[in-house]
Amino acid sequence: MVELLEVVSDFGEQMNLQFNPIKSAIVEFASCRDSERNFEIQNLPLRIPNSYKYLRITLCDGRNYSEEQQKIWESKAEKVLRRMHAKSLWKFNRSEVTKIQWKSRAVPGLTYVNSVTTVSAELQRGLEILQGEAGRWALGEPNANTAIEFMD
Repeated sequence: MVELLEVVSDFGEQMNLQFNPIKSAIVEFASCRDSERNFEIQNLPLRIPNSYKYLRITLCDGRNYSEEQQKIWESKAEKVLRRMHAKSLWKFNRSEVTKIQWKSRAVPGLTYVNSVTTVSAELQRGLEILQGEAGRWALGEPNANTAIEFMD
């Protein structure tokens, strides 16, 4: 790892690039023999946090590297659902407004990078439940057992 950081430091100096150690970090997914060393890039120390956010995805060093990201997705889905309830409460056509809001806000925000990340079955079920709740809210029957076909 030290050799790789030296290569990056040399390249940065050749290209007149200044690396920002605040925006850079090393996340260790498995401990290695250098784990006690202090890593540097361009003679600036790099931090070794338990988690790091990169391109809106939080990676952590636990057994499940996406555990924190899944918690973020769960809370984000809840927030979007509550915002949707507040905004579509008094609109002219709650069904249409809710459907548009769910598809324009929740779906892109919750499915971002799905092609390169894996989502646990538990989180997938939770998101489907929230989507069903949004659909029932849109139809004006939040407590009813409504068929999924009516909500799509």
